[in-house]
Order: sequence, then structure tokens, then C-alpha cells
Amino acid sequence: DQAPGPGFFEIDATFMQLQLVSSLTRVDNVSRPAVYLIVDTFSGAIVGYTVTLENPSWAVAALALHNAFTDKGPVFERLGLPYTSKDWPCQHLPSVLRADRAELISNMGQKFPASGIRVEVTPSMTPEAKGTVEGKHAELKKERAGRYNLPGRYSKVLKRRESDGKRNAALNLIEFERILVEIIMDLNREPVPPQRIPLDALPYGAKVASRIGLYEWGLEHRPGFTRKMPPNFVYEHLLTLAEAPVTPLGIKFKGELFMCDHLREARYLQIAVGTDLTVQVTYHPHFAGEIYFFDVRKQSWIRAYNTDPEIGMAKASFAELKDLRAKQRSYRDQASLNSHSVRRDRRPQIQRDITRAAAEASLVRGVTKPSAKNIRSNRKHEKAHHRSEGFNGNIEHLPDINEQSLQNSSRNSPDAALDAGSAASFSSEKPPYKELTKSVEDMMSLWEKLDGPKDS
Repeated sequence: DQAPGPGFFEIDATFMQLQLVSSLTRVDNVSRPAVYLIVDTFSGAIVGYTVTLENPSWAVAALALHNAFTDKGPVFERLGLPYTSKDWPCQHLPSVLRADRAELISNMGQKFPASGIRVEVTPSMTPEAKGTVEGKHAELKKERAGRYNLPGRYSKVLKRRESDGKRNAALNLIEFERILVEIIMDLNREPVPPQRIPLDALPYGAKVASRIGLYEWGLEHRPGFTRKMPPNFVYEHLLTLAEAPVTPLGIKFKGELFMCDHLREARYLQIAVGTDLTVQVTYHPHFAGEIYFFDVRKQSWIRAYNTDPEIGMAKASFAELKDLRAKQRSYRDQASLNSHSVRRDRRPQIQRDITRAAAEASLVRGVTKPSAKNIRSNRKHEKAHHRSEGFNGNIEHLPDINEQSLQNSSRNSPDAALDAGSAASFSSEKPPYKELTKSVEDMMSLWEKLDGPKDS
């Protein structure tokens, strides 16, 4: 490629011939992972990567680009690997990024050249146009003595009776990522072809003969083709940009509401009451739990969260969220139809009950003239009529205390004061209020005795 120095990158994705298992159950198969690699053509060093179960897309490629442009220390810390940032000093923006006709010409990736990085899109069906990264994919997949015997591996072209790796799969995604980084570090320590070592690098010894050593030497002695990532680069060029209206309830985006304290503190919600207010937002398509909006006053991006907490807990993507909402609406419509069907079947019976009650009331009114007097007393009688023991009949009655139970309790408790005879007499005795509530007439007469004679 005759690259004059570090800063000329190539990016490409590949599927690994490796079956993974779920990190939750350790036994369920989750199929093969996709790996993005970004390679510097000057040194041949791998400068960035990402591994995922998502299909190759701009959203996944953006994760690999972010990894290439930032410090690798947090990656080593997250994976628990004994490396530091000095072992993988790749954290720079390139001058040129070469890719095939896929992610970078998509609707989301075609705006990436606005970042100042020149994007070169190779012709279709020409892997040799980005041979450096294609070669790294081949090295990554190649079985080598002393490398790692990964369970779940299988051949690209399966032969008769050859295993597809599903039965002996044992690694989950995080475990494979840890091994992948180890392989990348091993590949970066590999020597470059002798003729690729610059003559002015010979005084620095064998260190510059490795891929990562040549990259580090080039940053100092062949500068001008890389630069540091600006603060807002991720929001403006790696995430997906859009515009969204602000409502009094929050930012409405893709049918969802997003909210944060800053919207209230900066009076965005108050301003949105009487005016049409629109803000610039950016988001990651694979996570619908949050978006970022640009605050003009602070000149910074602020995070806003989906007001539906279940979306964040489910970690759904925007595409999955769209399907979930469609399924929820479908279930709602079906429930409405089921309710209407039951209501239609039950309505005649309910109407007959209403007609019967009205007829009975009309019949009674023909004999006794309805009166609007003594409503308080009538209400008291009706309330008493509907009261009963056992939590108004909702609790089953406990068995009565009999002689046998008292004997058992007295046997277990020497200090019991009751004897069998008193227990029998107590159990046979009826509560006094039962005699007074045998009928509505008895109850009404009881209240008349308590209230005294009524005025005529």
C-alpha cells in the first residue's frame, strides 16, 4: 500500500466459525459471533475491534471505530487482562478509512465523512482492495500450534459426519472476547516483513520489527496522519443523528418519551407548552433505553432516558422496540375484541335482570306508595341486613370447639381452666344475636324498639 505512516486504516467484518453458549444458562447455544477488525496498513497492527452477536451494520462498526479511536486501558480492565495502555497504544483518528460497499454507504454511515476522515469505498467483490484486514481475518481464524483449542469450533465447509460445534460449545461472549483480545495482542507482536522496516528505524533495534512496535515508532517519526478524538466526536459522528420535538412530557422520539432532570431545570418543558420546540438528538440503534440531545447553552450532549423503565431493563433495540409495541397494540386490540364479544353475549341476560327488577319494583309500588321519609332509618336497617359473621361470609367458618379438642388442649396445657362439660355447654349454646336476626321483620321490630315509636 506504500502508506507513509500510521493513519491509513481498513475495516471489515467476519463471522467466526465458532459456536457460543448463553452467559445466563451456560448450555443454550447462541450461534456464532461477528468480529469487526480495524487494521493500520502502514504497520499491519490491529488498532481496534468489536465482537457481537448482532449482524454486521453501521451501529456495530461504530463500536469498532470507537474502540480504535480510544484508550484500550478500560478494555483490559473490563476483561481482567494483565495489560496496560502502553501494550496497545492505538487511540487515534486516521486520515483514511477504507471499507467495502456495506456499512459506510448505509443511511446511517454515509454521514461519517463529515468527521474529516476520508472514506474510501472499495468495489464489490474485490477483497484484495483491502487485503491487509482480510489477511488479519485469515490469521485470526487459522488454527496454529500453541494458539488456543477453542471448544465449539467448526469448519467453514463441513464434511460428512463432521461436527458443527454445537454439542461441544462452552464459551460465552465475554469469555470469547477475552480470548480474542489475547489473540489480537499476539498478532500485534508478530514481526513485519524485513523489507517493511524503514531504514531510519533500524537504530531502534528489534522493537520496531513487530507490528505494534512499528506503529508506535511511526507515531513519533512519521507523524501527521493521525489525530486525537475531539470530545463530541462520538455523539456527532459515531452515533446516529436525528431531530425530535420536545413536548411538556419530554422528548418524543420514535414514538417513545425520553426524560431527564436537565429538561426540567433548563425549562425545556415549560417552553414546549406554547411553542414548537425541536432539538438535535443522537442515539445508538441497538439500545432504546436512552438518547442524547444537544443543549445549545452548554454546548454539550445530555443523556435522556426512556420513560418506560421496562425498555431499559429489557435492553431492547429500537427495531425490537418497534416490534414489541406492535405486538402490544395487537394484544390490546384482541383484548378489546374479546371484551366486546363477552359483553354482547352477556347483555341480554343483564337486560332481563334489569327488566325483572323494574317489574318487581313497579308491582310493589302498586300496593304500597313509595315514601321519601325515614331514609336514614331505612338505610340503617338495610346495612344491618347485609352484615354477617365471617367477614360478611367471605371466610369459611371454623369448626366448633368440642369436647375432644378441649381434652386435647387440656392434656397439652395443664393450666387450662375449661372442662369437658363447660365446653359442651358452650358449643351447644347459640349466639344471642342469631335469635334476633332470623328474618327482616324481626330486625325491623328490633330497631323500632331501640329507636322508639315513629312519628305519624
